[in-house]
Amino acid sequence: MKYLALPAFNNLKNLKRFSGVYQLLSCGHVDLADSFQYEFDLTDGANILTVFSAKNTSECHDFACGAFVHVELVRDHNNVWKTLNMKVVSSRLALHSVGIKMDVKKLQTLQNMTFDELLNEVQFPVFQQIISLANEEYKDKFQVAFKDEHWVSISAWRYLCNILAVEFESEDERNSAVIVGLFYAVFIDYVGPHRRVDLLSSKDTLYQSYVEQVFSFLKKYLPKLVGDFETLVIKTSPLVRAPGLLLNDKHLAAIQIVCAQSVQALGHDHYDDLMHAA
Repeated sequence: MKYLALPAFNNLKNLKRFSGVYQLLSCGHVDLADSFQYEFDLTDGANILTVFSAKNTSECHDFACGAFVHVELVRDHNNVWKTLNMKVVSSRLALHSVGIKMDVKKLQTLQNMTFDELLNEVQFPVFQQIISLANEEYKDKFQVAFKDEHWVSISAWRYLCNILAVEFESEDERNSAVIVGLFYAVFIDYVGPHRRVDLLSSKDTLYQSYVEQVFSFLKKYLPKLVGDFETLVIKTSPLVRAPGLLLNDKHLAAIQIVCAQSVQALGHDHYDDLMHAA
């Protein structure tokens, strides 16, 4: 997947200061004699740049490893890049940074809808069947696992708001983003391999069982989505749970980004100034 980060990290020779949107791959805490600083690895998709937070700027740094962030950097007298501030960006800004378009007017409309209204936007009977499968066969266990359904509905709402505004190239890609993506955004984040909450026991096979059923369901009714489901849900960990580069398929990268920025980075203030980030 090509990132459009400007400037690229191999073109910083004559710069003393710059800002832009990049993906944060790792972060660490470094103790100093009289304070501390952060150490970050940023990527433009092809190169990695190690930077450090400038002294006394820790309150200016809000980040989530694996997600896309807007950073402002300055080169110090030792030729070391220091971050003056760092902010998690919105899905819109992160998508823009890799060349994926979002319909802003549609996004604004979707953001004023309730979760039930968003579901009605998905005119796809099979989608409703998959939701019913979860409710009918796993409702009791999922409720125990989630503990607080409010966060689940918020995550699903935030994901659908953003993904339904993305300008996909085909109906198949949109269907994949809704069906496979919502599963990836909510279930893998809450009860999957990198789950936020614990299930009834470490040996509970709830997640694996549901994955297998949905996989079989898609093979029967929507074979075009099987490859995406296998790639994302079965083989790819969420960015904020296991930071890594985006997948090469643009529509799968869009799912990864929206999951990371709007669901996994929930609770952060999201920077959304396209003009100043460009």
